Amino acid sequence: MTTERDASHVIKKLRQYGCDVLAAMKTPRCRFVIRIAKPTSEMAVRATPIHQCLNGVPSVVYTMQLDGCIIQWNGGEPCNH
Repeated sequence: MTTERDASHVIKKLRQYGCDVLAAMKTPRCRFVIRIAKPTSEMAVRATPIHQCLNGVPSVVYTMQLDGCIIQWNGGEPCNH
């Protein structure tokens, strides 16, 4: 289980990496989801792309785990699904 202290540590680490932290929220499964902008190139390589289409608009969301927290960001070119 990820605590608020763990999430605060991850947020601090992300800011040190140069990421912009946009939001952080706790999920019902006791994990924290942290939305960012400006991921590092290493993060981009490790991330899993999620292709989605909302109201007919395709996009890609990237996600990865860091110290028990889920890190997400929007990015890249729109998908062509």
